[in-house]
Amino acid sequence: MSSPGLERPLRSVTHFRRALGAEVKVKTRREIGGKRRFLGTITDVDDNQLTIRCDDTETVIAFDEVSKARTTFEWGPTPKPGGKGTNKSKPKHSESSHREATS
Repeated sequence: MSSPGLERPLRSVTHFRRALGAEVKVKTRREIGGKRRFLGTITDVDDNQLTIRCDDTETVIAFDEVSKARTTFEWGPTPKPGGKGTNKSKPKHSESSHREATS
């Protein structure tokens, strides 16, 4: 058996409840408010529907209208080589503190 990975499919009410507060992609069977694809955060889940916040709008989607749903994962920016956090070329102690320690 393999792991579903970082982006997990959401198929049951339990899956949606576990994803409460997470960013998800939801595709619906028909248009809801002029859209079929939603990318946002799940703000509420009950036995029959979920509420998703996209930008500043909340949309209620019945589970029987969901054709596909999954959590999303966005990689952060890649640190630049030699940038912050890579102190390979810098000494850990300043020369003055090194001199004091060896005196």
